[in-house]
Amino acid sequence: MAAPMTASEYPASREEGFLHYMAREGRHILRWIIGASLVAIVICMVTIWFAAIIPAIILMAAYVLMVIAREVERRSDAEADAVFESAEVAHAGDVVEDHAEDDQLAPAQAELVYRESRTGFIIVLAVMAAAALIAFILFDLKVLAIGALVVFSYVMFIAAPLWLGWFNDDIEDETRRLEGFPQSARVKTE
Repeated sequence: MAAPMTASEYPASREEGFLHYMAREGRHILRWIIGASLVAIVICMVTIWFAAIIPAIILMAAYVLMVIAREVERRSDAEADAVFESAEVAHAGDVVEDHAEDDQLAPAQAELVYRESRTGFIIVLAVMAAAALIAFILFDLKVLAIGALVVFSYVMFIAAPLWLGWFNDDIEDETRRLEGFPQSARVKTE
């Protein structure tokens, strides 16, 4: 038996079947629905816990449809499926090659990552302490732990994008300074 074709060897004159195309695109949409359902379940559990059954049912239906779509995709056009499957899945050798130097940082970047990690850790500890204090004030002692967890989760959910953006800007500015590039107009550290 001949080796399966790669995406570059796939004949341009041969089109992918309609059913295969619809199943493949349906899987992409279902992945987004599954992710949105997981987020909706968490939000419902924090706010209106009994309403979490609705996104849970949607999640289960999307998962079943995704399994069915994969089988339809596999059975409708075996040749196209083999080509797309080989294009989607990374081989073990590629993964090892891509991650060969992941743990090696230049000294300047290593110090910057250490500093930003320390700052992030301090922020998380401060939010935990504030959440415990707020929960101690607002909630009964019997539900203090769950109250602190809810307040901590809420603050992190609201503030995390702001802090991540701040970390990203700080890292970019510091990296530009260390590498000798001109700094942006909004930053003056001289």
